[in-house]
Amino acid sequence: MKFLFASDSFKGSLSSEQTIALLTKAAKSVFADCECAGVPVADGGEGTTEAVVAARGGRLVPVQVRGPLGETVTARYGVLSAAEAILEMAEASGLTLVPKDKRNPLLTSTYGTGELLKAALDKGYRNVSVAIGGSVTNDGGTGFASALGVRFYDAEGKLLEGKGESLEKIARIDASGIDPRVKEANITVMCDVTNPLCGPDGATYTFGRQKGATEELQKILEEGIETNKHNFTRFLVLADPWQAEELSVPSKSNKASIVFSLPHSEGSLSQVLSIFSFYKINLTKIQSLPIIGREWEYMFYIDVMYEDYTRYRQSIDAVRPLTKQLKILGEYQEGKSTIEQ
Repeated sequence: MKFLFASDSFKGSLSSEQTIALLTKAAKSVFADCECAGVPVADGGEGTTEAVVAARGGRLVPVQVRGPLGETVTARYGVLSAAEAILEMAEASGLTLVPKDKRNPLLTSTYGTGELLKAALDKGYRNVSVAIGGSVTNDGGTGFASALGVRFYDAEGKLLEGKGESLEKIARIDASGIDPRVKEANITVMCDVTNPLCGPDGATYTFGRQKGATEELQKILEEGIETNKHNFTRFLVLADPWQAEELSVPSKSNKASIVFSLPHSEGSLSQVLSIFSFYKINLTKIQSLPIIGREWEYMFYIDVMYEDYTRYRQSIDAVRPLTKQLKILGEYQEGKSTIEQ
């Protein structure tokens, strides 16, 4: 008789390997001559790194990082190949690291998970999978981002720590200091749920209680993440994947999306628009959104079209000194709609 045991871990008590060992012992106590084999499995939470490392024949690397409450803990990431690594939130920011009576998602942080990713980047791994289950945190990823160089400020310019309690205080986000290696990396998020971020079925109301959030704390955290219920994100497919490389060649583009901010001074926007007009750049969309915590300052999102790429780039060079910050979100060819009118 042959048995194959493939069990997930039991959160906070038994690992997948320990479960397999116990099942093997039980099977042999009844069927002394049976053959037993085990396959560690996981669902994106506790034990995911170990399971994938075992399946791929990799190795575990221990790293000292900041735990959920700021204490030093030893977390591990897995090396799968010369370019691939895997890590899990449960190792650095997990439920098992905080006793039930001390769980409070206002005070916990994902900073250590960011440090774990940074450690993998330090060793040259650029294909990194991050399993996000089993955490004891609800900080919107602010701790994780803080460890990688992003800074969050309140309305008075005070630097925030990146905890759950920071969410409702955030007035400005500065990503200028983010670790440049993040942009070089291909990061895959491993997740087995389909809940939205916000709302009654969102992360806070679905998983907040297991992290120590009372109904009152859930409301605080939810309002901290969803500061405006009318905000939403749309994803627009500009081309089929096989076309993407060809259409993303800048010199072949005829359209661009740009974001910039301007000083609060008379005629600042008019000067920018005049430059685009001088270079014969066609403005097809403009939208302004107030910058939270900075009175009378706005971020401007524009779409432009052009026939001459060189003139378009010259216009950008002329506009940039007039702005406080300017970023080109994308340069691409205008798409043709396939929607019947």
